[in-house]
Amino acid sequence: VMPKCLFVLCRLFVRVDYVTIRVRDVRVYHRFGSKEIFRDFTWRECRWDNLVSCGLPDDVGRWRVEDATGEAAASIQALLGRLPEQSLPTDIPSHSKIELEELVAREG
Repeated sequence: VMPKCLFVLCRLFVRVDYVTIRVRDVRVYHRFGSKEIFRDFTWRECRWDNLVSCGLPDDVGRWRVEDATGEAAASIQALLGRLPEQSLPTDIPSHSKIELEELVAREG
């Protein structure tokens, strides 16, 4: 939460050693005082045997988030952003917005 807005990143990170790496990101943004909430989806994924051809390391240690802090954590975040982006399923729009009144009416 910032003084003028709210920004949330929800990230699902799945690493199956020597099989695949998958990242699903959902970003939510709301500017206080506006009547809209924006949502953005990004899916990234790479099979392990394709990492090197995508310019990414295939060393398992470079992908370990469970022990990463500081500089190592920043390095992993940079690697995740370089994974190839995947097409979303047709029923999930990459960008969407909802009016707050509509959201409140759904909860009502």
